[in-house]
Amino acid sequence: MKNSVTMRRLRPRSAAAILAAALPLLLALLTGCEQPSAQPAETASGPVEVARNVRVLEVGVSDLAESVEITGPVQPVRGADISAEEGGRLLEVVRDRGARVARGEALLRLDRRTLDAEIDAVRAELAAQDHNVDGVRELRAAGKVSEQALLEAEAMAARTRATLRSLEVRRERTAIPAPFDGLVTDRYVEPGELVAPGAVVARVLDPYTLKLEGAVTEQDVAWIREGAPARVTLDGHDAPVDGVVHWVGFEADPASGKFKVEIRLQNPDLALRSGVVGRARVQRRVLRDVVAIPRDAVLTTAEGAAVYTVSGDRAHLQHVQLGPDQGLMVAVEKGLAPGDLLVVRGHRDLVRNALVDVTERATRRDGGTDGDPAEVTEASAGREAGEEASR
Repeated sequence: MKNSVTMRRLRPRSAAAILAAALPLLLALLTGCEQPSAQPAETASGPVEVARNVRVLEVGVSDLAESVEITGPVQPVRGADISAEEGGRLLEVVRDRGARVARGEALLRLDRRTLDAEIDAVRAELAAQDHNVDGVRELRAAGKVSEQALLEAEAMAARTRATLRSLEVRRERTAIPAPFDGLVTDRYVEPGELVAPGAVVARVLDPYTLKLEGAVTEQDVAWIREGAPARVTLDGHDAPVDGVVHWVGFEADPASGKFKVEIRLQNPDLALRSGVVGRARVQRRVLRDVVAIPRDAVLTTAEGAAVYTVSGDRAHLQHVQLGPDQGLMVAVEKGLAPGDLLVVRGHRDLVRNALVDVTERATRRDGGTDGDPAEVTEASAGREAGEEASR
């Protein structure tokens, strides 16, 4: 019995002892679980620099053809609103919108029945007068009438003959002709409508020869000559077309101070449309043995134009002085030398002294490679055209 009491007294003390012994072990386990997440912050030496992939172009010298760009709408050289010379009701549409016509070919025909009746009447009258003249001449030969009577008979017949010719011309004018070879682009009257003399009834233009009219500055006009070839790019057309400088203005426009220039384009298959905007490039001069780089490789900084070059495994920002440009290329007057490795792809993501990995080398002057997809080349050209338009 005494032993039983003793055991009951010992149990609370044993539980406390066990708890006291287990507590340090539990704390150690908890501390051990947290230790791995804290370890990297204590041992990390800083962020690891990642190399940027770039494409480089070895800078060289080449010829650069500098050109003048002339922008303006493309229009037909000849276009005319056709007016009716004779009045009457529109009887027939011979050549309608979209039809090709030759010079002198009838476009519209007016009702000429009234004129036909007048012509028949005058012809009958003229026949009678001619017969009368013959009789008066016989009488004059016989001395039975005076010379004055003969002259009056002849004059009356001549007036009637002139009236007949006038009516015949008016009848011809009821067929409204095309003034030159071309295309009917519009018609303003409907069959059955009464047309007044002088009313505009149709429009014809010559679509086979087009012109682009623009203007150039006084610095550029001295380089442009009549007969010089031009390369014309048109909105909505993939391929450029050839043109010729037809005319250069002698006098500057008082408002703009620029000189007008006209470029002629041949359009035998009617592939070109009037009204589209065209950009013609006329060669100004050829610069020999200059450092020329892709304009897309040039960055704009607060200090001016700059490019990235690669030396070793580092990219270096190099400020450059630019010269004339041509299309996708621009001349560099200062800041680059032949043999420098110019970054042409990936340069927009670089910073000074950035770590780079040269993964590609350009094989073309414009910074491209033979393996570039067409979409890349077109996008580069499109971006370049947009930059030119904004300047």
